[in-house]
Amino acid sequence: MLAGEAYDEMRDHEDAVQQFRNAVKADPKVPGVHFGLGYLLWAQSQYEEAAEQFQLEVENSPTDAESIAYCADANVRLNRAEVARPLVEKALQLNSRQELPWLDLGILDAQAGNNDAAFHDFQTAEKIAPTDVQVHWRLARLYQSMGKRAEAQAEFAKTKSITQAADQSLRQKLQASHAQASRSDALSGSAGPSPASRP
Repeated sequence: MLAGEAYDEMRDHEDAVQQFRNAVKADPKVPGVHFGLGYLLWAQSQYEEAAEQFQLEVENSPTDAESIAYCADANVRLNRAEVARPLVEKALQLNSRQELPWLDLGILDAQAGNNDAAFHDFQTAEKIAPTDVQVHWRLARLYQSMGKRAEAQAEFAKTKSITQAADQSLRQKLQASHAQASRSDALSGSAGPSPASRP
């Protein structure tokens, strides 16, 4: 599991952010501490501070491909193409099996009007993460810009299908959790009142 995915499991993001802020203050050189804070901020769309934290992690660990990739992505979202591109390229040099930098490279190439390169980038990202909605959405938009209506509609359909499947999976998990909680409540209640509480 990637570190970012592990932080996604934290249910109380605000509390987690504060914990990481405290950890950064205590010892900013601990491996992963800036990434952890940066990722949680990134997940809350606080890209400016997230980019700063990812950059600090990169300064501590210059070959950390995941931190470099997220630093690049935060800068893409901040429309800083000149900062993002060299970071994306470095992340891919370190680990070409990461989906995020391929996706970001496609965005940068599309913005620069290099549709052929963007198409290659998005297709590479799709091979790595075939169920990522963002990849198919970006491909659909690219096809639209190229006048390929049928291909765009096919990618939009994939986006819808993946989203619906994810929603269904979430509903099933919530239903299972609710059922488990109900069973636990029933078991705790079946024991009846304690002897001391009986009249």
